[in-house]
Amino acid sequence: MAVPQRTLTWLYSVLTKDHYDPKQTYHDPNRTYHDVANALAQYPSLSPRTDVYTYETGFSALLLHLVGTLPVNFRGTTYRFPIALWIPNTYPREPPIAYVTPTQEMTVRVGQHVTLEGQVYHHYLAHWAEAWDRSTIADLLSILQDIFAKEPPVRYRQQVPQPQSQPEHAPTPPPLPPLPPGVGSSQAQTPIPTQIASQAPPPPPPKPGANENRQPLPVDRSSLPPLPPKERGLRQTSIPGASAPIGPPGVRSPQYHAPPGHAGGPIGSPLSQPPTQQATLPQGPYYRNGAPITPQPQFTQPQPAPLPTHYQNQHPPYPANHPRPPPAAPKAETPDLLTSPFEVELPAISGPAPPIPPNPEKDTLLRAVSHSLAETLQLKAAQSDTASQSLASQSRSLHSALATLQGEISTLNSLHATLHSNTAVLQQSIQRADATIADAPPDLPPIDDVLVAPTIVGKQLYDLVAEEQGIQQALYALQAALVKGVIGVESWSKHTRSLAREALLKRALIRKIGRGMGLEESL
Repeated sequence: MAVPQRTLTWLYSVLTKDHYDPKQTYHDPNRTYHDVANALAQYPSLSPRTDVYTYETGFSALLLHLVGTLPVNFRGTTYRFPIALWIPNTYPREPPIAYVTPTQEMTVRVGQHVTLEGQVYHHYLAHWAEAWDRSTIADLLSILQDIFAKEPPVRYRQQVPQPQSQPEHAPTPPPLPPLPPGVGSSQAQTPIPTQIASQAPPPPPPKPGANENRQPLPVDRSSLPPLPPKERGLRQTSIPGASAPIGPPGVRSPQYHAPPGHAGGPIGSPLSQPPTQQATLPQGPYYRNGAPITPQPQFTQPQPAPLPTHYQNQHPPYPANHPRPPPAAPKAETPDLLTSPFEVELPAISGPAPPIPPNPEKDTLLRAVSHSLAETLQLKAAQSDTASQSLASQSRSLHSALATLQGEISTLNSLHATLHSNTAVLQQSIQRADATIADAPPDLPPIDDVLVAPTIVGKQLYDLVAEEQGIQQALYALQAALVKGVIGVESWSKHTRSLAREALLKRALIRKIGRGMGLEESL
């Protein structure tokens, strides 16, 4: 994407501005301008500005500041992580300073390359000075994309839930119900009025083994808890409707839906304690001292039998901190299979524990990692094959070059031997010449012995040759005079004929003397 010309003009003016301080002025504005413009063209989400940066030493400087978001492909989705790059005035000798700038909804995720303050560290930045002439801002942003794709630098803040405000006019919950009359005493055998029986809670179950020496209590049919579903078809008892539940406005007391059972069975029978799964958990929260308390489901131990409908309407449920009576233990001797079908002892399971079920997320992650590793290995293998082919061709070229060099070395060795022999011959010739020069007489011969002929015939030959050369020069002079118009044609022809005749006679005499002296071949 092309950078607007207005932005480029502003950027160049900022980088080339002289602050009359070497610590405030950019040392290489042209290189900085080129790298920043290239980065802005490749990453349009970044924008330049100037801000004051304070180093760790406390020194402050007005630097070029690139802010914006960096698009990163994380798990198939493109995210834009906010970053900031500070370009120091010593760029490109020193690397840019990279920071992660999270928004208010984000927080820095400390990792291998990001500190708690958001500053980014990487091997590329640590060794920037060693290869500053080849390092650029665009390459740094590409490396940041790679490391952020593996390890995101930010994450969303965890939302803290706001506490619910207490109701202003929450009514006080009703008091706890009174304890039931003495169970097992003589008062328990007296008839209980229907109104009182409908308001009293059910008595707690007796201790294990107390059923053998105790008579069942004659209580009202409506005050007994229901039996488990086994005896549902034995007897059906209709329970009259009750008044509306008592509680705070808008809050309903928890309702437990129990199946109808035998209302006249013995209280201390183990059948009076159905399994916990027969109760449906309440949907609304409890209110204790005006504050809401959300009930938690408990399935760890059996609970007492649920209350009938008229008890639910007249009395609130027991508080959560009220101690529960201990459950009735199954009798070890002579178990009654008709009355206690749920307490039959199960055989102990001996053997190894069942295997842990597989984790689908872990399997998915392992498959993704395996797929990524396989793709990486295939890519590396392809790159290795390409590199091996190139290296093989280079090896063949080097072997051929080695053979050529060996041939040239042998040729040079033969040339060296030839030059060595020639040098020896030349040195011998020089030595002989030096010896000849040393043996030659140092005095020059007389000039007369060289110029004067030793015989009369020789002297005549010298004279004839000299005269013949003089005639030739005279003929040349006549020719030049004719051309210049100094003499006429008649005078030129007359003198030329006479001189040519004389030269012919002298040349014939020279040949004759030469034949006599044995100089015919050289003439």
